[in-house]
Amino acid sequence: MNVNAELAVGTRFERTEEALLAIQDRVRELVPEAVTLITSGGGGGSTVAALATATLTGSAGDGPIAGGTVTVTDANGNTVATTTTDANAHYSVAGPSTAALPLTVTISGGTDLITNQAPSFPLKSAVTTALSTVSDTTVNANPLTTIAVDTAAALGGVTTANLNTAITYVRNALGFGSDPTFNPISGTVNAANVATTVKANEAVGEMIRRTVA
Repeated sequence: MNVNAELAVGTRFERTEEALLAIQDRVRELVPEAVTLITSGGGGGSTVAALATATLTGSAGDGPIAGGTVTVTDANGNTVATTTTDANAHYSVAGPSTAALPLTVTISGGTDLITNQAPSFPLKSAVTTALSTVSDTTVNANPLTTIAVDTAAALGGVTTANLNTAITYVRNALGFGSDPTFNPISGTVNAANVATTVKANEAVGEMIRRTVA
């Protein structure tokens, strides 16, 4: 289903946030499990996990974003780590020894290497499970993950179950030909999938921009 096509012809929004909410509403209509998840207690609640130092790593992309500010916040809205994306749109940041889950990764500013302009809206991603102290945790941030995180929140909370449901429906509705098995949050972007991954995120990003006045 083409979510963009479902938006009313001529619809324009004064703010990027309104555009994201409109797209999110369309995606929610594709999720028949939403009521069940909400009424069965699928939302809310912070889980505190005692962690040794852990590392979050990933890529930032509408197009690849270099020099973006990466901010990691816990479930209480506290900033627990910050860094910037490198020239290849990658980042790596040490996580806290304890954190209230979910963690939200927000990437703002920087330069889109495709358009050579600043991104039109902040990118969001999330971590809902305890971080590994042995290996890095991949947390990519892109237009698909941004919509998925907002959709999960609308389903009752950014829990593992809600986020997985949101990723499935957002990927199916807005994948634009990308690998249907690729997880936009935790998947590794490599030579085999970088072209379709960037293309899909550029398409979603442009769809969002075109709904903003």
